[in-house]
Amino acid sequence: MCPDLTIGAAFGGGRSYAFLPGGIYSFVGRGPAETRLAIGDRLPAPAATISDAQAGPNPGDPVFILAAGQLYRGSEMGANWRLLTVVQGPTPNLLPPNLAKGAVLVPKTRHAVGPAFAAAYEKLGLAVAGYPATEAYLENGTLSQDFQRLRLQVRGYGAVKEVPLGTALFAFQARRTDSTGALYRRAGQSVAPVPAASGRRYFAVTGHVLREPLLGYWQRHGGLAVFGPPISEVFRATNGDGSGRVYAMQYFANARLELHPESRDPQYAIALGLLGNDSLVARGWASARGA
Repeated sequence: MCPDLTIGAAFGGGRSYAFLPGGIYSFVGRGPAETRLAIGDRLPAPAATISDAQAGPNPGDPVFILAAGQLYRGSEMGANWRLLTVVQGPTPNLLPPNLAKGAVLVPKTRHAVGPAFAAAYEKLGLAVAGYPATEAYLENGTLSQDFQRLRLQVRGYGAVKEVPLGTALFAFQARRTDSTGALYRRAGQSVAPVPAASGRRYFAVTGHVLREPLLGYWQRHGGLAVFGPPISEVFRATNGDGSGRVYAMQYFANARLELHPESRDPQYAIALGLLGNDSLVARGWASARGA
């Protein structure tokens, strides 16, 4: 029986996978197909409704399925599925710069800061926001724009607010079923209160401690208003920059701070993680850095 849909490398390299009304089957070469995979029981939509399926060439690459007009992104061997907002045409990170009145062109990334975000972007500065990673775009009726380190949205009465990307992406990593997920879950566990002292501050609202040198950086660059409270303790992990290095880092509601002792310039010994870029990868709009 010929499969309705066949894709390679989904849920692992070296095999192909057939999406049939009765479920998903794996096979090598031209087959024959093996027993039905339990993964088919965790699909976000009935297999019979799937009209397209795609995956990258590497084991563990996310899987995208189009079912009944809805686009889903699967990860962790299909254990997690997320409904994506379907963007007609190129995704916002691939659009040419919109040079409407009041927009600020940034040649470095060939994007323009939308007029609604220009004042907030100038106030935050390059070190905090990074370069624009997308054009301004509407998502569920809300005007948004992604920058390398954060995302801004226009809320009620025209107020520009940061989106809690730190919270969203930390939770995304903590849901993983591998050792990375376990690492994030440990780092996110609240700790007992500590007495106030020079060089440290305890946040009862999240149950985490912020210590020097990150505390000083946090205070100098906007504190709660910009970064929000810490949502993890300091822990060591890779940051997706493709170098394979492990960095000491701490997540906040809106950001991630990283220690970079390899930097020759002291002013870059602490830097904000590229959460805006990471969110594009999580959405499926961009490939992982270094991939």
